[in-house]
Amino acid sequence: MSQAPGLRTRWRRFRREHLPDPMVRLLRRELDGMGSVLDVGCGSDSPLQFVHQAGRKVGVDAFAPSIEASRARGLHDEYLQMELQGLDLPPKSYDAVVLLDLIEHFEKAEGIEFLARLEGIARRKVLLFTPNGFLPQPPYEDNPWQLHRSGWTAPELRGLGYRVEGALGWKALRGELHRPRFHPWPLWERVANASRLVTGSRPELDAGLLAVKDLA
Repeated sequence: MSQAPGLRTRWRRFRREHLPDPMVRLLRRELDGMGSVLDVGCGSDSPLQFVHQAGRKVGVDAFAPSIEASRARGLHDEYLQMELQGLDLPPKSYDAVVLLDLIEHFEKAEGIEFLARLEGIARRKVLLFTPNGFLPQPPYEDNPWQLHRSGWTAPELRGLGYRVEGALGWKALRGELHRPRFHPWPLWERVANASRLVTGSRPELDAGLLAVKDLA
């Protein structure tokens, strides 16, 4: 029998729902009115769970435990478990395709080819989030796909036809897994988020990049 979430977990969900961080606000803005969204590499705790502006949400991941954890919480309407490198779905089958913290797990040439494939699946836009530059990360939670293999920059993504903005605040304030470098974490999380007032329009200074290609 599953245990009820603890007070800290319930507070975290309430905060992300009603006091959303910059990432959730950006996703709500970009996915407003999208009738269907494919969440590629959805993991077990996708922030799309807080994006009610979008319609049908389909999560796809290669790691079965992540799919099972997400399904148990009902975060998406449907799920697909498959190797992402072999993702083969009908052309223009989703209004939006989203990949969050995913493209850095590919080698650079593979990542560029993967983006082109996703642009064929999306009708209206492709949206991705990635660290700004290479951020080392080993596998964890017994998930070999968590290894980082590449780093991406704002000029590079613009060159691929994406508009780019900063998503996490000043790069110097965040470290591994985008967590604040300093303690107490809740305080420095707020400081980092506030610094996005500057770095949002200067993504080269930001810890994370939100990139969107409008296809329509």
